[in-house]
Amino acid sequence: MERTAKAQWSLILAGRPEIRRAFLVRFRGTYGSASNVYVLLAICSTRGVDVTLLQALAVPYAALFPHDYLVNMMFVNSAQESQIEAVCPPFYTVV
Repeated sequence: MERTAKAQWSLILAGRPEIRRAFLVRFRGTYGSASNVYVLLAICSTRGVDVTLLQALAVPYAALFPHDYLVNMMFVNSAQESQIEAVCPPFYTVV
């Protein structure tokens, strides 16, 4: 399902020239006393936050995954992109 989500997201992202790269990041985090694995769709854009893009990206995700399996979506700046790139390759890069 992850590959399918990435493929569908890539099609959406390819229609947005402002999107340079995207990463699907898994990380362990602590919230309260619970330690969980979280998933983040990190988007690198030349324009910043685009709510309509986030809504478009949510559609294929919701169709593929159970409602209790959440993905966080975030537009990241260049410093955050560098940190993410150190641990995770992008699944989408504009050509």
